Amino acid sequence: MKLEVIKKGGISRDIKIQIPGEALKDIKDRVLARINQQVTVSGFRKGKAPLGLIEKNYPDLTKEEVLKEAIPFYCNQALKQENLEVVNIPKIKDVVYKEEELSFVAEVELRPQVNIDKSLYESIKIKRKPLEVREEEWEKFIEGIKEKISQVLSKEEKDISEDFLAKWLGYSDKDELKKAFHSEVYLNKVIQRKREIDKQIIDVLLSKVKFEIPKSLVEEQKREILTSQLEELRRRGIPEEEINKHHQEISKKAESLATDQVKLFYILEEIAKKEKLNYNKDNLYEVVTGFILSKTL
Repeated sequence: MKLEVIKKGGISRDIKIQIPGEALKDIKDRVLARINQQVTVSGFRKGKAPLGLIEKNYPDLTKEEVLKEAIPFYCNQALKQENLEVVNIPKIKDVVYKEEELSFVAEVELRPQVNIDKSLYESIKIKRKPLEVREEEWEKFIEGIKEKISQVLSKEEKDISEDFLAKWLGYSDKDELKKAFHSEVYLNKVIQRKREIDKQIIDVLLSKVKFEIPKSLVEEQKREILTSQLEELRRRGIPEEEINKHHQEISKKAESLATDQVKLFYILEEIAKKEKLNYNKDNLYEVVTGFILSKTL
């Protein structure tokens, strides 16, 4: 097998691969034997026809099956031989198959090299909003409940006390209701603040860390995001005409989001590896943001 790796720029590579005909003999024999079991040749029982006759009678099928088996095999061999770590399924082009040789080009993108200094993520300044449940939030909640309940009560029962509201909602008195309200609102504020803190971390990482992002992965992620967003718009009853009208804008936003998501994955993974953190695909975000927060003041 002859190889030539051509750098197209950045992380894009073309790998020219040439395989001599004799190296394909085993693959071709397997393919012909398999076809022999599937077809009927006049004068022979199924599976008993000479392989040369099978190739002569079914040249197109033979070629198709040989290529289907040979190209992935030799493409993987080439990647291993050149020690190339690619991020996409190789795009095959310029296939030429003759009796004496098979040649093709595999278009790939390499895994990007991400360099992050520890000082970057250990020095992120986090702004934390104070967590408090204000009295006016409680009053607004009570007024909203009063308004809803008053709509179903008779005129004689319009004077609604907070204890009445508490019992209506399943609590023993207003104090128990207020305590439950405070707990729920406080928890929601904790969750919201964590989102805001995470965003501060992510914004710094995305803006400060520079590397070439694999276009193939961005395109793949964009398709998934765009499909999901369009399905959501249709579920909400947005007319197809209106969706088509804004399709370009939606697509542009999906591409921007996809770019950030792919870039963030490589950044977080690099930090996790650098810090020897135990992680998997599902908890990478949680593990790394938690680690960074543990290092901030």
